[in-house]
Amino acid sequence: MTATSDTTARQCLVDQPMNQHGYISLSLPTTGETFHIVEYKDNKTQTQLETARSGCAVFVVLDRIGCRAETWRARSVELLSEYAMESCEDSESRPTTPT
Repeated sequence: MTATSDTTARQCLVDQPMNQHGYISLSLPTTGETFHIVEYKDNKTQTQLETARSGCAVFVVLDRIGCRAETWRARSVELLSEYAMESCEDSESRPTTPT
């Protein structure tokens, strides 16, 4: 598949945590744009996103894949919530930036 590269790191929120097929849904809170992540640069990148729960903030660098669908490959990721291993659904009371 052809990928469109962009080195811009986006601060996104996890809408749907990763499922058993490796799919995760992220969104930009400022615009509502949604990113359907279906591929990963490597196992480390995928493993990092596996720990993210709904409501968690992440910085991601994405490559668009495909020509018709809104599908993306995660090239790099940084979890912003220190609570990434826990449920982040109550994220309003938790920090969303690194300390």
